[in-house]
Amino acid sequence: MNKFSCFHLLSLFITSHLFPLSSCNSTQDLINQICRQTSDFGYCNDILNRNLPSPSTDLIGITKLTIVLTLSSAKDTKIYLENAEAAEKNATRRQLYAGCADDYNVVAQHTMLIGITGGWWRI
Repeated sequence: MNKFSCFHLLSLFITSHLFPLSSCNSTQDLINQICRQTSDFGYCNDILNRNLPSPSTDLIGITKLTIVLTLSSAKDTKIYLENAEAAEKNATRRQLYAGCADDYNVVAQHTMLIGITGGWWRI
């Protein structure tokens, strides 16, 4: 599983709203401000920079990016959990995997709602 869970990405999305839009802030300054709020600055910085749509992405663009990355991570993790559940012979562990997969559905649904209500769903 990816060490940068969808919950961390969702927190990036939420914290990105804490900073006012400013034409003075460069894209890298915005990324640095956001990533300083996470537990793994280097990984956060790397993943956002590797996936930027353009070098001059603004805060709204970074927010859209975090939504996409959150949904992608949640989907990948859910697939991993479903495969682990199917392969698990222990009934108790299968139930735990199923519960975790359900939790990732909740994250994905809330992330989509945030994107839709924010008017950003057509990314």
